[in-house]
Amino acid sequence: MDSASYRLGVVTTHPIQYQTPLFSHLVQHEQINLTVYFENNISLTGSVDPGFGVVVTWDRVDVSSYQARFLNEYNEVKTQNLSFWEIFRHLMTIFRQDKLDAVLVFGYASKIARAAHIAARLLRIPVFLRGESEIFMPRSRVQTLARDIMAFFLTRTSSRLMYIGKANLAFYKRYGNPDSKLFFAPYGVDNQYFISQQNALMSQRKVLRQAYGYGDDTVVIVFSAKLIERKRPMDLLKAYQKLHQQGHPVGLLFIGEGPLRQHMESYLKQHEIEGVHITGFKNVTEMAQEYIVGDIFVLPSSKDTWGLVVNEAMLFGMPAIVTDRVGSHYDLIEEGVTGFMYEHGDVDALVDVLVPLVTDADLRHKMGHAARQKVEHYSYETNAQAILKALASLQ
Repeated sequence: MDSASYRLGVVTTHPIQYQTPLFSHLVQHEQINLTVYFENNISLTGSVDPGFGVVVTWDRVDVSSYQARFLNEYNEVKTQNLSFWEIFRHLMTIFRQDKLDAVLVFGYASKIARAAHIAARLLRIPVFLRGESEIFMPRSRVQTLARDIMAFFLTRTSSRLMYIGKANLAFYKRYGNPDSKLFFAPYGVDNQYFISQQNALMSQRKVLRQAYGYGDDTVVIVFSAKLIERKRPMDLLKAYQKLHQQGHPVGLLFIGEGPLRQHMESYLKQHEIEGVHITGFKNVTEMAQEYIVGDIFVLPSSKDTWGLVVNEAMLFGMPAIVTDRVGSHYDLIEEGVTGFMYEHGDVDALVDVLVPLVTDADLRHKMGHAARQKVEHYSYETNAQAILKALASLQ
């Protein structure tokens, strides 16, 4: 392998707003000759997202700055739903033609991830595995056994394992993988983009807050996620209700859409709760003008392997409050420094960690600054360096 240039293939399901900017960043490195293999292009054509409940076509999903191949376009009938064997057959042919030095596979549960893993191993191409898997979520014995069998095979037959954080590292170590295979590629968002957006919007912060009826003294709590059960937006709404009843000058901004919206709006009306706004679905390029309004971020999920919205909020200088079921808390939350963690579903505990941030502006600003400093290290460039290091280690 020529150390000056690596032919790297990346395999993932479809263009995703959190992944494609990373691919665009990777090609800025002359050492990486990148080709991305997508199972389909469904995110480019638009489809109903069952979580949001609306048709979603993500913006900032760039597939033009690098070589992209869509496997669904190799069929005469360009269906979005290829079978495992169709995917496997296409990948065997393409991988052989492209003479790759390594294949970076995102996840292991999808058809294309498993097909890519097997195809690459048959062709003796090193596999780099990157995913979100963890071992802290409760599972039944049957679920654990099924996961362990598959994960043992896929992790042990991967040449390198790119772990996104501490929970993911524990997952890989569960299956006896040596440290020599493990490379830290921290889970991140497009830091440069969001920081530039924050800088551009800071002068408009007051006006944007006023548009929601929030004054200078209002402490605005932000939630960003689908309005679905496992994100538990009602927990935050009830915690806000308690803060409001206690007389704290708070506002609450839900950035998102989903099946719980109608129930939430009925609850607000029934209990005559003021200062709460639900924005509906917001695309990537619309998020900054919502985040800039906030002072504190809360993600009350009962299940989130990471929660990249936490990264985004921290980049806007918000201390983050998350539950014990949000995987990023192992890495991003330093208790009382960058945020707080509480037990999922415990509304009173959520109120308890919100109160000091709501009542102490100095603490809020200090923790927000620390949060931003912390998350700046979780960048695409750090990922690029980890991938280059892993590639170099193959020699």
